[in-house]
Amino acid sequence: MSIQTLDPPGRSRETVSGKSPLRGAEKDWFLIVNPASGNGKGGRLQTEVQQAMRSAGILAGAAVSDGPGHLSGIAAEALRQGHFRLALLGGDGTANEVINGVFAQDEVASTEVTLGMLSVGTGNDWMRTIGMPRSLQEGIAALARGNTRLHDVGQIWYGEPTQQKLRYFINIAGAGFDGEVTRRVQGWKGWLAGRKITYWLTILRTLFDYRHTQITITVDGVEESMTALTIAAGICRYNGGGMMQLPGAEFDDGLIDVTVIGKMSTAEMVYRLPMVLDGSFIRLPTVKTFRGSEILLSASPPVYLEADGEVLGKSPARITCLPRAIRVIVP
Repeated sequence: MSIQTLDPPGRSRETVSGKSPLRGAEKDWFLIVNPASGNGKGGRLQTEVQQAMRSAGILAGAAVSDGPGHLSGIAAEALRQGHFRLALLGGDGTANEVINGVFAQDEVASTEVTLGMLSVGTGNDWMRTIGMPRSLQEGIAALARGNTRLHDVGQIWYGEPTQQKLRYFINIAGAGFDGEVTRRVQGWKGWLAGRKITYWLTILRTLFDYRHTQITITVDGVEESMTALTIAAGICRYNGGGMMQLPGAEFDDGLIDVTVIGKMSTAEMVYRLPMVLDGSFIRLPTVKTFRGSEILLSASPPVYLEADGEVLGKSPARITCLPRAIRVIVP
């Protein structure tokens, strides 16, 4: 595949063929645009962002996704052409696709790749943990400064053993209630699709008809069974548009943090929902937390899974961590 680039005025289309001068250029960035992110905000702002990056002298080229799944291919091809610094104009789903593109190829080591997030998505949860600013101008300034840290990457194998699939994630994977909400959110059509209010409406609606599930969770070989509402497992702290489901997570400690919310009545779930915003819910007696390098999850009946807000399939699942596997821009 070849990258369909947007031409920065005054530059050649250096990414269409041959090697890019970005190899070895420490401050040049290849911009990957998700025009659908943030209910179309990515597409509306792409010209403005390109111009700002060009003015800062850091734009090496750009490409725009033409639909679901294309971002992974763009990222893999950009690396093959020598672009090791990828700026992402989008949201958590954009980061997830790009991460999977990075790990789908084997020509460039992941630790040679740097990601810079310019968030225009609906949730923007990953940027909360790494501290990237919401302002696009401040985000571009952070790209120019080039401060980086190594960041863990999660892996989740899911489905029945004979048909397992692998997905990488940069933030949090969810199961049970989280997976069901994500599945329903992606079913919204029309002007409400992709809006934050849609997510919260879906949460409230799902609280009233979701059934608790019997799960078995194994953390580094230690098994425990319980009745659960939802499970969050990941390397960062926030998901669902600002809910702090993993308040103790560190993105570079090489471990997976897990929070299991146990059985609650519908009234208590609604009453306790604000506690998820600041992470204080983990003190509730019905909540259990774990930390380990390998997490095994099974449920009866099977539950839906998601990673970085992308629906995967159903349990069982195995979740592990690749320690300090990729570089990311921090303020």
